Amino acid sequence: MKQIPLTDEVRALHAEAVENIGDATRAIIEREWRRELLAVSEARRVDEDHLVQIIDRTTEAIKPKVRPVLGAEAIIEMMVGRRLDEMFPRTEHTPGEVVLRLEALCGEPLPIDVNLAVRRGEILGIAGLIGAGRTELLRTIFGLAPVRSGRVSVAGVVDRGATPARRLRQGVGLLSEDRKSEGLATSLSVVDNMTMSHLRPFSRGGWLNLRARTAAARRWAERLSIRTTSVAAPVSSLSGGNQQKVAIARLLHHDADVLLLDEPTRGIDVGSKVQVYELIGQLATQGKAIVFVSSYLPELLGVCDRIGVMSRGRLVEVRPTEQWTEQSIMAA
Repeated sequence: MKQIPLTDEVRALHAEAVENIGDATRAIIEREWRRELLAVSEARRVDEDHLVQIIDRTTEAIKPKVRPVLGAEAIIEMMVGRRLDEMFPRTEHTPGEVVLRLEALCGEPLPIDVNLAVRRGEILGIAGLIGAGRTELLRTIFGLAPVRSGRVSVAGVVDRGATPARRLRQGVGLLSEDRKSEGLATSLSVVDNMTMSHLRPFSRGGWLNLRARTAAARRWAERLSIRTTSVAAPVSSLSGGNQQKVAIARLLHHDADVLLLDEPTRGIDVGSKVQVYELIGQLATQGKAIVFVSSYLPELLGVCDRIGVMSRGRLVEVRPTEQWTEQSIMAA
């Protein structure tokens, strides 16, 4: 069983001693405990019994009155700082005109005969088992995989031989499921990762305005609440959640109107997941069209307006989210 590392101060405290210290000191200890618990939150699903067992002795020292009734919901609430029913914050947004349309789209070898329309201001979830063709669908739309037949139109414009560079110019951005290998250049800085694929706003007469580029990166970091000591810091020094937000900032720097998000919350802690959900909702409010691929059904049901299910390369059904349950998605 994996153990949670505790600070020497927490380890040394006895339950009776904790009861006698002041509220301010107790708050510091609880904050440290919550921070360290977050470190293992992604490695273990918080609804598993063994995670409750792992933290039993920790809560015995820090929150002895909670321990007898501590369950999965209480763990999530203490880690995220909000009730479980607030895990998937909803932001009001109204879908507009169709901005991305797929007609009988076939890739090599997947997807197969996919028809789909995605509207501005809409969050469309794509569910399905690994190997069902979800990632292949996004990569084919973006031009990373060839189109065997069918059409992809963006804002009414059909481009049969699209490349990733052309898709970016058309306002389509892809967030890869493999953040470290494809989503980021981990040896480079935060500002490089945000801006190096679109330097035109900072270039004039063959010269690059580094001050303007740094200022833009700082604005993105502030807007997306990216926690970093400096935008000049290596992106590898950031937490998984902040790295993911840097990758999203890169798409927004390109002013993408269609965001293809492939497992955007994979490998990040529960608190960062909530921040990503909030960001996705805000982007939909701004009129962005979002295609959200995920293997974690609760987040699709909690965040998306509609959900489609991929099976053996085909998009078998698309319905409003309220018409789905986890069981019906698995059976589709």
